[in-house]
Amino acid sequence: MVANDIFRGTKFLSASTVLHRTTVWGLNALKQLFYVFCPAGRESDHSSWPYPVPICTSVKDFTFYLNLDAADRLFLAGEPRRLNVITAPGPAGEGNVREFSYGLEITVECNDYPLLWDPAAGVDERIAQLGAAATKLPRRFFAPFGRREYLLSSAAHLTNCLTWPAPPGGTEPPVPPGYVAPRSFPTLVLAGQVDDITSVAEAREVTQRFPRSRLYVVPDRGHASSLYYPFRSPAVGVIRRFIAAN
Repeated sequence: MVANDIFRGTKFLSASTVLHRTTVWGLNALKQLFYVFCPAGRESDHSSWPYPVPICTSVKDFTFYLNLDAADRLFLAGEPRRLNVITAPGPAGEGNVREFSYGLEITVECNDYPLLWDPAAGVDERIAQLGAAATKLPRRFFAPFGRREYLLSSAAHLTNCLTWPAPPGGTEPPVPPGYVAPRSFPTLVLAGQVDDITSVAEAREVTQRFPRSRLYVVPDRGHASSLYYPFRSPAVGVIRRFIAAN
C-alpha cells in the first residue's frame, strides 16, 4: 500500500481503530490530506487496503480534537485562554482519539447527511448525479463566485463522500421517526442566520422535537460561530446565560 504515489513525501501518519474499521490518515508532500481504511484485524493483509482517497488540498497540518467537550466546558465556565488553545490535543499523534476526529466527521457526513446522489450508486453514477444537481442551481447561486469555481473548491465539501462505501442495510436513521425528547431538561438550539450546513429551517424542526426548548438565530453568522469565533459571536453570551439559568 505504501508504494502508492499518494504516500510520496508523507511525513506524518495517524491511525485509529473504531468499531470494526482501522483508518489511516496522512499528509503528503503535495499538501494533500488523505485517508485509507481496512477491516480491523486485517491490517497486515495488503489486499484489504483499497486505494487511498485524497479529501483536501493545500493543507498545512492536521490533528484531532481529543478534549473538545472538556474544553467547551472550561470556556463556558470563564476560562480566559483562547478556545483553540484549550482544545489543543498536544503533540501530533499523542494519545488515542476519544471524542472527535476528522474520520468521525466524514463518517457522519457520508452516512447521515443528505447527499446530492444515491449512496447506493457506483462512483461514476454518483458523479453524474452530482453534476446534474449542480446544473440545476441558479447561475449566480454562489455569487460572486461561479458555480464551477465554488463547487470544485474544498470549501464546497461536496466530493468527500463520492467514494465512501454505501451505508450498510438496516442502519438506523439519525432521528427515529416521530421522536420527541423528554420534557425533563431544557434545551437551547442555535442556528446561524446564514448557515449553509444546518439551516435555520432545520433548527426549527429540531426545536419542535424538544418540548422545553428555545431557538436562538445568531444574526449574520454561519455554522457553529460560537466554536469558530468564540470572542466575537453573539451566541456565546446567549449560551452562558442559558447555562447559568439552568
